[in-house]
Amino acid sequence: MDEVNLFVRFVSLTLGLQVLIWDGQKESLDEFEKQNCFLPKIQPQLTASALELFIEALKEKTIYEIRETLGLRVFLLKYGHASIIIGPFVEEQWDDVKASELMAKIKLPTSYEIPFKLYFCGYPMQNIQTAHHIIYSAIRSLNPGEPPFRHRFIAGLGSSEIHSIHNETPPEINIVEKRYEIENEFLRMVQQGNAKEALAVYQKMSIASTGLYTNPFNIRSALVTATVARTLIRKAVEQAGLQSAIVDSISQSYAQKLNAVNSQNDITKILVDLTVDFSDAVKVMLQDNFSHNVRKAADYIKLCLSKPLTLDEITKVVGISPNYLSHIFKKEVGVSVSQYIADKRCEKAAEMLRTTTLSIQEISTYVGYLDNNYFVKVFKSRYDITPTEYRKQKNMLSSPKEK
Repeated sequence: MDEVNLFVRFVSLTLGLQVLIWDGQKESLDEFEKQNCFLPKIQPQLTASALELFIEALKEKTIYEIRETLGLRVFLLKYGHASIIIGPFVEEQWDDVKASELMAKIKLPTSYEIPFKLYFCGYPMQNIQTAHHIIYSAIRSLNPGEPPFRHRFIAGLGSSEIHSIHNETPPEINIVEKRYEIENEFLRMVQQGNAKEALAVYQKMSIASTGLYTNPFNIRSALVTATVARTLIRKAVEQAGLQSAIVDSISQSYAQKLNAVNSQNDITKILVDLTVDFSDAVKVMLQDNFSHNVRKAADYIKLCLSKPLTLDEITKVVGISPNYLSHIFKKEVGVSVSQYIADKRCEKAAEMLRTTTLSIQEISTYVGYLDNNYFVKVFKSRYDITPTEYRKQKNMLSSPKEK
């Protein structure tokens, strides 16, 4: 990793801020303005044209700090041959009183209050002195003995310089409604077990306006956003009727994966995979078309195949009488509870015979049959061949044909 990239990675991870190396393309600054400039007339320093001028005028050994009117902070500096933008970020938490004072001072009408709050609270908060210290420390560590960098300010507009915007149309307040509409459409697709449509909606989500999409500013914020998304998806599939233990097993596996991410691309991939896994689990559940009580019994059986399952135990979990469960289970599933248990155990055993090298005894015990001979008998009644013959047959089918 070269020195510039090492500096960028260190500052980004330590401060939790977006750090960009400008590629010299106007389009990159246009995108920066689109994402970060709320009102160009009040925040001219964050426009693409102004940033391009600032970057062209950057001097060596100098860190420039933009302090724009609405409270955002951005650092600009030339490091080696690279022009670097650090931020934006804010120094303080949102405060309703201070915000009202600022809006009155700069002649910002009250119709902007909610859009301004949404905009401001979308940025990470960082202590300015800490940010200075980390940036200077990174420079000194990578360039020991170099003269210290100077610090220069690029201030915001004074209130007398701001032209009134009372007659202009404020940012649409219904952007919030639009955001939730898209998110709810995404969650509905997951609840319906429709992974393809869920991913299509996910792709439509705008980074700037949609909470389920990964946050554009830094990996720390992206992780928070991903955690919120995982929780929302989890709640959606629970409401769809997916068994809690299944929800937990999928959710926790992705929580573990999120703890090991190294980039926002990793986070995006994890959210896509999580969406597919939850959607597929719901799809399988819905295909059964069972009533609530039968579904609860069937899910419990699938999760507890290794246990010596009894009708009494299952009915205690479901909360209905054994006779009633036996009646509705046979009516909806087409087989008795005991036959369903045997079928699911055989299906799991067949899967393990195809995909593992475990012994027949080990597989028999794992799926709930301590008596290996009895397992062989049950398996043969289901597949018309013994477990050993099944494995041999499947291995022959999957092995490459000889030329």
